[in-house]
Amino acid sequence: MKSLAIFMLVAATLTTESAYADDDTVTQVGQWTCPVRNGENAPITCPKINFPTEFGNTPSVIVPAGCDGLGYPNSGPPFECWGPNAFSVQQITPQGFSIVSNVGGYWRDSDGDHATARQISGTWIAVGPKLLPGTVIPNYLVLTVIYAPPGTNGGKSQSSVSYGAGSSTGTTTSSSHTFKFANTISLEGKVNIGGNGGGGGVSFEASRSATDAQSLAIKKSSNSSISVGGPAQDGINHDDDEIWLLLKPSVNLAVSSSTAQWVLSEADSSSAVQFVTVGQLKGTQAIGTGLAAYLQSAGITPAEYPNILKHDPLANGSTALDPNRFVLVTRQIPYEPPGDPNQAPTPVSRYEQDNSSTTTLTNTTENSYTVGLTVSGSASYASLVTATLADKASWTWTDKSEYSTQAGTTQTASLSIGGPAFGYPGPTLLEIYFDTMYQTFAFVLVSPDSRELAVAGTLTTAAGAPIERTQVKLVQKGAIKQVTVTNAKGEFRFYGRIDGPATVEADGLAPQTINRPSTPVTVALRKQLAP
Repeated sequence: MKSLAIFMLVAATLTTESAYADDDTVTQVGQWTCPVRNGENAPITCPKINFPTEFGNTPSVIVPAGCDGLGYPNSGPPFECWGPNAFSVQQITPQGFSIVSNVGGYWRDSDGDHATARQISGTWIAVGPKLLPGTVIPNYLVLTVIYAPPGTNGGKSQSSVSYGAGSSTGTTTSSSHTFKFANTISLEGKVNIGGNGGGGGVSFEASRSATDAQSLAIKKSSNSSISVGGPAQDGINHDDDEIWLLLKPSVNLAVSSSTAQWVLSEADSSSAVQFVTVGQLKGTQAIGTGLAAYLQSAGITPAEYPNILKHDPLANGSTALDPNRFVLVTRQIPYEPPGDPNQAPTPVSRYEQDNSSTTTLTNTTENSYTVGLTVSGSASYASLVTATLADKASWTWTDKSEYSTQAGTTQTASLSIGGPAFGYPGPTLLEIYFDTMYQTFAFVLVSPDSRELAVAGTLTTAAGAPIERTQVKLVQKGAIKQVTVTNAKGEFRFYGRIDGPATVEADGLAPQTINRPSTPVTVALRKQLAP
């Protein structure tokens, strides 16, 4: 005796075929077969079925009918069939869907025993918009901004910042504001961006962001290095900052009337990595006819220079930084001139700076910029792309600030910082900020009087002689809160409010504990006298 059956769909094998229409609609047809189990209550959901080709938007799906494909022994299939109402379609996306069985019961074999294995099978039909593939070429993409460190008058500067193997400076960008709709996806896969052009052999890599499916993470390759030296003058000259561009990047873009999928294609002869300095864009440094023509070939005319400059908020001399993009690192360095005109400039100190010593961002910020666009493809593709763009024939990149200290995300730079020449009258405290949008370090000189003094101290030998250019740490709750170095007189300063007990520490000396002060604290660290 046989009774009404309930089917549990636990695994699926799928064979498919696709028939494309001439317009923006595609029909896909598939055959599914699922093993089932006896004695379960309905409804039961089948594992998700994937379309062989992703649709441009959510399609309509029909599952006409289903049958148990095993039947009684010696009776031959089918055992029993059900109409289309026995099945429903749920969780439909452009990528796939699930089938739900609405029937239930038990079945037995010809001997009256419970049968444990059956199969149910059927077909599905999906109709929806298709994605038309093609290529678009925006004029340029901003890869990163490299900020120049301070220099020394007379061409004696040896200050520099270098991003080598420990750095993957770059940005996270999306095209979310390029189209009239919000459904844009950056495709999986890593793409190499070559260093041809004026990039000095520097290469980048691009892959889908691990935190945002709509964004592309662009990082400098680990085997590339970028270095910028300090100017031949006291202070910081942000005209020496470098803005790195990818000229005429080729973007593989598949688009429908409501969806876009995109990814950078492998670098070819039409695209190039090229940096320009802030001074060249402002006209304070010679840009050269060759470079100007090279930029113009990518659609970057002098009228576009101010838009590129906006990526560097320090370009026009402002020291006001967006706290949602820039975070202050723990290290602050005195930038003081020698006290004697016959004395050599302050010796260069070298540091390894990383972003693990920054304060986590409480918010993030975005920077959107629109560039010209060339569409390559059939007339129907070009027409569809133009119809879906939010701003005529333009592409909008949206860079996002990101900060993380998870494993593998630490950014490291090698810093060499000297001091100004004798007679320098400017600000003498060098603050370092981490630019979370482009994963680089920015340098700002401020007057110590503009910061709240927390601790003032000296570091001396056992005989009382000053110990210069030596690192001192302010440690609170087991973590380094600030790091500085002593000046030529062995003096050091910590700025900002201390919200509890802390210690002042230097290598080879006993730490000195300070309580939460209401006024600045003065401390003295001295090496022990020899016994």
